[in-house]
Amino acid sequence: MNNILKLSVISMAVSLAACGGSSDEVTPEELIIKSAFDVTNPTDSEQVYKYYADSVEGSMTGPSNYGALAYGVDGHTMFPNFTTYLFKDGTDYYKAQVMSNYGEDGTESSGNLYVRYAQVGAVTDYLSFTASYDDAGYVDLVNGVSTTSDLDWHFAYQRGATFSVNGGASGNGNISACAAHTPDGLYNEDGTADADAFKALTYDNTLTAFEAVTADSCAEADFKEDTLKPQIVMDDWTEYNPTTHAVTLDTSVTNGWVIQSATQGTDGYAYGRVKVSELTYTYPTELSITLDVEQWNNESSVFEASETSPLINFTDGRQYWDLETNSIVTENDDWELSIVLDSQTYSAQVQVNDTAGVGLVLTSE
Repeated sequence: MNNILKLSVISMAVSLAACGGSSDEVTPEELIIKSAFDVTNPTDSEQVYKYYADSVEGSMTGPSNYGALAYGVDGHTMFPNFTTYLFKDGTDYYKAQVMSNYGEDGTESSGNLYVRYAQVGAVTDYLSFTASYDDAGYVDLVNGVSTTSDLDWHFAYQRGATFSVNGGASGNGNISACAAHTPDGLYNEDGTADADAFKALTYDNTLTAFEAVTADSCAEADFKEDTLKPQIVMDDWTEYNPTTHAVTLDTSVTNGWVIQSATQGTDGYAYGRVKVSELTYTYPTELSITLDVEQWNNESSVFEASETSPLINFTDGRQYWDLETNSIVTENDDWELSIVLDSQTYSAQVQVNDTAGVGLVLTSE
């Protein structure tokens, strides 16, 4: 899940340890990150790779780039890192270890996860669940089954995103988790994956470490609920003066995003090139922004002339903005972006509607 990321080159490849397996979709390589305002067609996948809502950060978003799965090890498939995650559910503890992204025998398509799990102190068991780009797969460790988001669950996985735990920003289940054990030597000092170390991991030689994990394998402070990881980061569109403590508008290319609407109309999704054009950041008396919005015309396939949004004043609480009407709406309406003051960091937090998206803007050279 990405906005206009501050990276110069992205090169991704994935592999499955121990079991072989079919190839994942290969993402574009050697992609140079440009401004959103270089995009001339938001529906062109060669310009905008994909649209992402906000993601989460928590115990299961590491240790690899896809949490329990590693992308970029060797070849074009996913490797499990065989991390054992410990989950705290009230006074009960459960543990789980993702063993394959391609089914038990490694021959199924990507997104068929095979998991070793147990209630701490009970017998080790195994379960399978599926995940896609559009629909996350959910796991209930109490009953050892694949489930849905409206029922009890402990962790989930969505392809193209990462793993999440049912607590904090990801759900209301009050589940917290920690990474209790990860095999040694999977990554070199420079952060690159050691393919031989990943390939050496098997179902059999990781069982002992899994069964050794107890409720005491993590300190109480290590158990975390998921927190929100916004796609639009305040540092991308503001500048902070450490001497005066003033927050002012940044006019660089990172202050701008291609937004996809939360819902589809008769002619598909709506799109817009959006940037913050005005900022008042006088804490705590006035906090507001104004947006410049260039709506995409699906019929003529051009961005229309820039329009200014109404003043979005979030001094007294969260405000919601709708792309299609370029207006301030309510939480119960159709909206794409919301903004609120983060009371812990005193920063402005821009969030994307779960069904909307911020474009990962890419151009190949």
